[in-house]
Amino acid sequence: MRVRILLCLALATFGYVSSNQLFAQSGPLALMVTKTDHSGHPKYFKEGDGVLLYMHGDPRRHKGAILQITDESITIKGLFTPIQTFPLSSLSLIGSRSKLHTGLRVLGLPVIGYGVAVIGVGGLLMAENNFDPDFVLLGGFVAFLGAAVTTIGAIPFIRERPKYPKGIWDYEVIPESEIVTLVDRIVGGQ
Repeated sequence: MRVRILLCLALATFGYVSSNQLFAQSGPLALMVTKTDHSGHPKYFKEGDGVLLYMHGDPRRHKGAILQITDESITIKGLFTPIQTFPLSSLSLIGSRSKLHTGLRVLGLPVIGYGVAVIGVGGLLMAENNFDPDFVLLGGFVAFLGAAVTTIGAIPFIRERPKYPKGIWDYEVIPESEIVTLVDRIVGGQ
């Protein structure tokens, strides 16, 4: 009885190991985005990167982190959306979502609110004192400081996320091991 169990376990283990060796992928894949005229440096999207996807004929944007890239499709998972798979041939635009940019937008909202409140304080200071010339200068200065704070808080909203439309950019699936970084170019002397 023990021999049969051991033989079954050995065969099952051998079958599992051999099937994984035969059908194993060469490694994770990445999406390389290059300009059609081959100017500039290519951009890379790997598993775990945040992306915005736009499809031909679909006005909605699909956002999330890349779960898997295959030769034919890209699979993403958003925070509140289910896992979605899109064929690469139907992509019209791919955009980059960096955590830094999203974090700066989150931090920028209260800064904008504070700046608008300071502008209101400056206007109130002038109006409360019947636009007396001394208070107009002080209120104008306070309102100017509020406008400056509001502008600083709005910078992450003014700056767009990088987007790569198909036609201007070519999409190519490559093994992740072939990604050439800036450090590799400097060290390699390219």
